[in-house]
Amino acid sequence: MGKPKGRFVPPTLEQVSEYVLEIRKAISPQVFVDHYTSNGWKVGPNLMRDWRAAVRKWKDEPKLMTMPLAKLWDDEDTDTETGRVGK
Repeated sequence: MGKPKGRFVPPTLEQVSEYVLEIRKAISPQVFVDHYTSNGWKVGPNLMRDWRAAVRKWKDEPKLMTMPLAKLWDDEDTDTETGRVGK
């Protein structure tokens, strides 16, 4: 009859990876885990309740997945041809 309610426990990368394969969702489990780890496993101002539901709704940002790393920084020292940051 549903899952027991209690304190949220963040999933491991392995758990997310297994679930992504189980539901055949084309996302990066690492990007998902990194995103929510960096924001304290929050959805808006609230602590996440169900990470599986969040996986089902998750969409990877295609631009970030294909963009050269140098494009992620607005840095005068970035060489736009080689993508190298710094001199």
